[in-house]
Order: sequence, then structure tokens, then C-alpha cells
Amino acid sequence: MPGNVSIDSIDQLGVPQGYDQRLNFSSFSIGYNYSKKHADWVGTALLPELVRIPRDRVNSFRDEAQIPAQYRATLDDYAHSGYDRGHLAPNATHDQTKQSMYDTYTLANMSPQTPKFNRGSWAQLERYVRDCAASYEDGEPVFVFTGPYYGSTSTTVGASKIPVPEGYYKVIYEFNGDTASAMAVQAPQASFDFDRLASFVVSVDTIEDLTGLDFATAIADDIETSLEASPKPACPIPAKETADEVAGFGSCGSKKTCSKMSSCAEAEHFLNVCGVSRLDGNKDGIPCKAICN
Repeated sequence: MPGNVSIDSIDQLGVPQGYDQRLNFSSFSIGYNYSKKHADWVGTALLPELVRIPRDRVNSFRDEAQIPAQYRATLDDYAHSGYDRGHLAPNATHDQTKQSMYDTYTLANMSPQTPKFNRGSWAQLERYVRDCAASYEDGEPVFVFTGPYYGSTSTTVGASKIPVPEGYYKVIYEFNGDTASAMAVQAPQASFDFDRLASFVVSVDTIEDLTGLDFATAIADDIETSLEASPKPACPIPAKETADEVAGFGSCGSKKTCSKMSSCAEAEHFLNVCGVSRLDGNKDGIPCKAICN
């Protein structure tokens, strides 16, 4: 890796161009697509000292007033659709302040995701990225782009006809003195399995070919070319037998009742990932009402 690269912000790295509207929030940025009424990418620089700050989740889903009305998604689009309003910039990653957490609930940051995908392996991937960023004790940021890719399906949600992505990507860069890394994860909604994460790790070039986007446009071409040709993980890829531990909640089978859960996130993990159905007595998708309401 040539040179000593120092990058502090997502714009110093370079964001994909071609978006219809750029939306900047307190801790992430969105490149928004008017025709799809959906983000093409969400980019952020994750600082270790910030992702370590926990805050209780407070849902505040809302239409994005900055987007012209004819191009924005609405709450009604998702109602009774069968799809979750899936975060692209995760709430748990951007909860360092009340404002940054509130920002993540704009519908410009949402995508129609199946409940199994959103609450299961995708949530585990988000935790993996968060833990990766937190592991850099020297304070260097980890840069993350997240967004959709589409297939041949014509499935849409709501009167706005928001297309349902075939899957999602995460592109991750890290620069640390004379070393740098870049990797991507291609996560199909129908088959992504965090326990087999290594099978879904691809090069950044693969995601660029898949989406037509060009990441890291502001860094030197020789560095970009070297980084994006093959995956170089910023943090170790977990083996199958340790994936539950990476999720942070212990192995499946270790806890089976609400009294053993220390948080709503843990209860959701054991319901959706481990399949402990007794946690959701009335089958509404919400486990352990005492801690998740």
C-alpha cells in the first residue's frame, strides 16, 4: 500500500455520484434516487469512541420533508406491506446523541426488508461492522457505504411503488498509517446467512459492477485500484462456530425465556435468529413485551 493515507470524513474518501439529492445528517449522508424513492447509498465514517456509546432505542419513523413530496416514501407505503422499514444507517450504530439516533428514522434511510432478513442476519452484520469500528483503539474511522441492489423482480410496496431490493451491500474501508483495507458484503434478502459470512464477502469492484456506483472517488487511483480489486477485511471474518458470539448474545440454545433476556435486542436475536418462538407468545413478531414495548 503506497503512501501514508489520512482520511477523516466520507467526502475526503469520495462518495458515489449520480444521485438526485444529497441528504446530510449529523452522522451519515445519503445519495437519494427520485425514481426509486429510495437511497442508492448511505455513507458514514464510524469513530470507535462514538459507536461504543449505547442509548435506548426510541422509534420515530417519519417522511423526509427535505425530499419533494412526489419523490418521497411515506409511512403508508410500509403499512401492512409485510416488509420491515429496514435501516440502512443502523439506529444502534448512530445512537451517540438523541439527534443522531432521531436522524436514522427518516424514511430516506429505510428500505423494504423481509422481517427474517432485517431482524436476523442483517442485524448481525450491522453488529459485526459496529464491533469492527469499535476495535480501532487509535481512533481511526471505519468508512461504511450501505445500499440496495435490484434483480429482475417487480415487487413493490405501497402507493409510491417502492421497489423491493433483491439484496443489499456493505462496502467497508479502513486506513491506518501505511496500511489500508477494503471489503464488501453482498447480502441477498432470500439467502444471506451471517453464520456463513465469508461466503458473502466480495471485492468492492464486485459491488461497483453490480450497482453501477463508484466508491472512494477522492483517493489516489493507484490506492483505489489496489484496495478494490480483492477483499481485504478491516476486521477478522468470524467463523461459523463463533457467529453467535459476534452477535453479542451467546450461543443459540443458551437462553430460552424472557426472564433471561437483558435487552430487547437480545430477545429479538433469540426469537429471529435462534427461533425461540416461546418469546413471542401472541405471534405478533415482538418478543418479551415487558422489555420490547
